[in-house]
Amino acid sequence: MVSWSLLSAATALVTRPEALYVLRFLLDVAEAGCYPGIGFARQGGSEPLHSARRE
Repeated sequence: MVSWSLLSAATALVTRPEALYVLRFLLDVAEAGCYPGIGFARQGGSEPLHSARRE
């Protein structure tokens, strides 16, 4: 999240189109890693209600 916020703030400082393309690529890489982490955090590690158990 820190890298995402720094990269998104850095887009305001860009003056050349090439730098914007590179910065947007890096921002997308940072964002892509965030999506699975959010899903994992929302899951909370709790056990599903109807899980199959071996006895």
